[in-house]
Amino acid sequence: MNIFAIIEIGSNNTKTHIYENQKIIYEDNTTIEFKKNYNKKLTEDDLNKLFSVIKRALEYTKDIHIYGCSIFRNISTEELNNLNVQLKRMFNVKIEVVTQEDEAKYTALGCYSN
Repeated sequence: MNIFAIIEIGSNNTKTHIYENQKIIYEDNTTIEFKKNYNKKLTEDDLNKLFSVIKRALEYTKDIHIYGCSIFRNISTEELNNLNVQLKRMFNVKIEVVTQEDEAKYTALGCYSN
């Protein structure tokens, strides 16, 4: 069985897509307002919501790929590194920050592939 998850974390919405043998078996869109709530650091409440999203994905697979957009391009390297250390310890995952150019490309590819 080939099951993997993609979690895209944006400024206001976190999207989860879980695939099994190239077919989507789970989709979710969770409102986590990272950008609105950001005041020199990510809030504990927002991070706890993210942790819940990851826990839900772990019910399906350990093969989870997390991509941070927008807000994650703006937080400090230190904050991102600290968060990734925490995510590695808790769930054995990390956030890969996507460039603005790649985000636009992936959005377009997603539109065309449907």
